[in-house]
Formats: sequence, C-alpha cells, structure tokens
Amino acid sequence: MERYRAAPRRGFMLAEICTVMAISLALAAWVIPSLDEWRSREQIRAAARALARTLSLARSEAVARQAPVTVCRSDGAGRCILPGRPCATGALDWSCGWLVQTRQPGVGAWPILLHAQPAVSDVTITGSTTEMRFLPPAGLSAGSFRGFAVRAARASPRIAALHVRLAAGGRALIRADAYRR
Repeated sequence: MERYRAAPRRGFMLAEICTVMAISLALAAWVIPSLDEWRSREQIRAAARALARTLSLARSEAVARQAPVTVCRSDGAGRCILPGRPCATGALDWSCGWLVQTRQPGVGAWPILLHAQPAVSDVTITGSTTEMRFLPPAGLSAGSFRGFAVRAARASPRIAALHVRLAAGGRALIRADAYRR
C-alpha cells in the first residue's frame, strides 16, 4: 500500500511576518519626520518663488502700462486689506494671499486686478509693508528697500527661512540669509 506524503507547507511563519512588520514600522517612524521637514521646506520655497514672481510681474506691468501698479495683501475676495487688519484666516501677514492692481489713467476709480495669489498654507510671510507701489517709467519701487521673511508656520530649528528682498530698483531676490548681498 502506498502512502501519500503530505506536501511541505509553503508560506511564512507568524514570527517572520511580525519581524518584517516591526522593521517596516521602525523605518517608517524614522523616515516620516524627515518627509515632513522636506514638505515644509518645499512650501517655503514655493511661497518665496510666488512672491518674487508677483513682484517681478508688478514691476513689468508698471513699465508696460506706464501706470502705477500696487501689490497688497488680499482679503480673499479681490480687495486689499487695510494695514493692521487681519484677513479671513485671522493672519496679519502676507500668507493671506496678495493682489496686483493698477488704475487706468483717466478711467474711474475702480482698480484693475492683474493677478491674485491665493492664500498659502503652513507658511508665514512677514513683510516690511502692507502695500508696495511700482512706478513708471522704469518700474521702480516707491520708497526704499523692502524685505519679506518666509517661514514655516510650525517653527523648527532645522527648517531655515527664505528672504525675498526688493531693492528700490524693483528687482526681487530670494536669499537664505537676510543680510547677504
């Protein structure tokens, strides 16, 4: 009489599965905080680039239109916020978003909206002014040097701020150090 042998069992044992899961969880716990810091750094870079592009746009529009162009904090509904007033989110900084506006010479008092930047999240943008004006014929910024600091909303010593500087000539620069030339 022939005996049938039981086929060898294939698969993983419970101890092996638990070991792999423990190693996976340990790696995830080690990697996730660095991913969060990377995300914060990218949000800071994106907000700084958006602000610098907006300032460059305002300068070029002042030259092209031969009319003053204003950059101001936005209330979220297409209007400028008065100095010292919070936006809809309660923030007093530029993270509320911003507007680029001009007025057509000789045509009514209503501003013409050229660009609207929506609010940025998880970032604070502190600036030296609440409104900036770029004047023709060369797109010079009214007043003197302007600067903005773009930081993570949740402070971390390992996440550096970026600084957007606006010289009197109207040129916007992004620097990691606020005082470097």
